Amino acid sequence: MIKLIARLRATGSDCDNVEVKSAAGGLPRSTASTPHANDPGGATVILGLDEATGFRPVRLPDPRALKQGSP
Repeated sequence: MIKLIARLRATGSDCDNVEVKSAAGGLPRSTASTPHANDPGGATVILGLDEATGFRPVRLPDPRALKQGSP
């Protein structure tokens, strides 16, 4: 995971099969429409990193609710 985050920071954006969402306000509705989510290999969605701040960690109010798919 550390290498992946370093790669995201180096490129300054998401990758083909990795989507980063802040999720500070809860589970993003756009997660279901994440690019490559329907590809055969799927996609990795990382919650709790903010692309706008250089992929810095975001404090998540209720990580358990996010894990369960709750907004």
